[in-house]
Amino acid sequence: MLEFKNVAYGWSGRNILQTGLELSFAGAQVYVILGPNGCGKSTFFNLLQNRGVFHTGEIILDQKNLRQYSPNELARKMIVVGQSCDQNISMKVIDFVITGFYPYLNVFQAPSREHLKQAQDILSFLEIGQWAKRSVSTLSGGEFKQVLLARCLTGERGIILLDEIDLALDFANQIKLIRIIRKLRDSGKCIVLISHNPNIALSLKSSVLLLGRGRPALFGTAESVVTRENLQSYFGINVIETCSSEHNLVQFVPV
Repeated sequence: MLEFKNVAYGWSGRNILQTGLELSFAGAQVYVILGPNGCGKSTFFNLLQNRGVFHTGEIILDQKNLRQYSPNELARKMIVVGQSCDQNISMKVIDFVITGFYPYLNVFQAPSREHLKQAQDILSFLEIGQWAKRSVSTLSGGEFKQVLLARCLTGERGIILLDEIDLALDFANQIKLIRIIRKLRDSGKCIVLISHNPNIALSLKSSVLLLGRGRPALFGTAESVVTRENLQSYFGINVIETCSSEHNLVQFVPV
């Protein structure tokens, strides 16, 4: 469990973005962080990783203050997929997935056959086992993001942090991404996803933290937070609400 207790944050003590933030990320659930550019989503993402962001209050991970974790201890608790993951790697997909086990190994310890089997099982579980022997550098952008998510299932981490992993994906890969995130959730992971797309929160039936420049944070279910009124207010645009009668799914379109 990752708990925020009366947290305010900003840069070097200036430009405080939130005051008195009280929330928790826990259990097999998806949490989507939404908000316009410049509202503090990336700073919040760095805050979750204990990456030098000024804050007051307490952030508690599994009953221990986040600031008390060493980088390696934190890497055993959570795994991060940022925006700047380098795909130009001369490494097979299976070997890349195995690197997710490294925080659990000693300095001179090599991955075992059991790690290899677990990596193969993960790829099969996500229905991408056929890519195991391909070079990472030959994958498309959408394929690489699926492999990054496979790597998130290595080890015993309870929390997965994803920064705009849905960015620049075509319709087919967006659907695959949502399906894989659901599988990660159903496997018991707590997933925190930063996105610019409010519709992904509705598709995942997630909880949502909506941030806004100079506005109070809103936290709750996707259905209660991602509304036409809130999107228009926080993003400063006109929005049309649509609903698929076949799938009973509300989506929003900016106009």
